[in-house]
Amino acid sequence: MVTVADINARVTFETVFTPNYWIGLRVPSQITNIMLHSTRSTIPGRSSTQEYNSTKSWLSALVSTASVDAVVKGDAVCQFLCNGGPRYNGQKFNAHDSLLLRKWHVGIGLRGVARNTLSIEIPQNLSTTLYMMADIEVAAYVCAQWAIDFPIPLVYSGPSADYRNSQPAGFSFHEWANTEKSDPGGLFPKGLFMSLVKGFHAEMTGVVTDPDVLLAVADHELRLDKIEEYLASWSGTT
Repeated sequence: MVTVADINARVTFETVFTPNYWIGLRVPSQITNIMLHSTRSTIPGRSSTQEYNSTKSWLSALVSTASVDAVVKGDAVCQFLCNGGPRYNGQKFNAHDSLLLRKWHVGIGLRGVARNTLSIEIPQNLSTTLYMMADIEVAAYVCAQWAIDFPIPLVYSGPSADYRNSQPAGFSFHEWANTEKSDPGGLFPKGLFMSLVKGFHAEMTGVVTDPDVLLAVADHELRLDKIEEYLASWSGTT
């Protein structure tokens, strides 16, 4: 099974400053949703690393007019923060203060969209490409950490009719928010992903709050330690 220690041992964390955030501060209590995206370069044969690198470059360029909070792959996480350019009166934000001073997650062409949302990009070059397990694990790890830092429930929220203003609390898909999009699509392992998020969340907090954590799967192995821990808590032996 994969653990938090496994992820920390194999993943490189980096921060990229991007100009593609609109003016407006938010505090942790306002962030209640995570939107899942896939990279979708539409270039056949592209690897996760190629998708990660090209997406990172694109989203850090002014010409893209788009932004997310993180791009991941099986051995890397890139966090995007405001670059402190002239649009933002020279303000610059870093990992130390980002919890209190994150910018809205919006592309500059869509001002005010999804103000309560953090977004993450997961490698998938084509809609018909299977997701890599290692990429899913790292995405779940990042989302579990966000769900600790912010009041984000560990459930899928469902589509929103008013995506330009706010997403329902929980986890949502890009395709639910925009009818012109189709990611992360039908090949995204929805059940497995949420089980991994719940498993990482339980390990990070030391608290098993949902029976679904019993089904957390990594590398196709049941997390027997969590099952034993959960059953022991119910039997009164812990």
